Amino acid sequence: MKLDVKNLALGAVGETDNLEINLDDYKISDDLIATSIKGKIKLTRLEDSILTEISGGAALKVPCDRCLIDFELDIPFDVTREYFFGGYREDGEELLVSKHFEVEVEEPMREEIILAIPVKKLCREGCRGLCAHCGADLNEGKCKCSRTENKKV
Repeated sequence: MKLDVKNLALGAVGETDNLEINLDDYKISDDLIATSIKGKIKLTRLEDSILTEISGGAALKVPCDRCLIDFELDIPFDVTREYFFGGYREDGEELLVSKHFEVEVEEPMREEIILAIPVKKLCREGCRGLCAHCGADLNEGKCKCSRTENKKV
């Protein structure tokens, strides 16, 4: 997602611009799609750069790690990046305003969403998962398998 910052780049230090994010069916990675991404972007003209502040949330459709049922996981995110006019950040990471006065915010936003995904994704706090023997969904009630049939006598 490229943002046109020409007006800010040619404007006075301290000027700001506010934008809305409203994306549907957005591909985060090969196996991860956000059903929606909503948020706000604040752009601020600094002396030799443009500061971008992005805050919002993404709704991801993911399988529960216990019961394997797909559910919608809400991921909040905040991204702050500084894009320089024809220069580099001190740490060597290249974040530049393009010669067409555009900044690319898609990759930093995508990275923050991925980093905010919890290691264990559960459809609900008390998810009981699947029976290890017959595969029944234990959230729907007790399974009908005999757990003693797999034990050695």
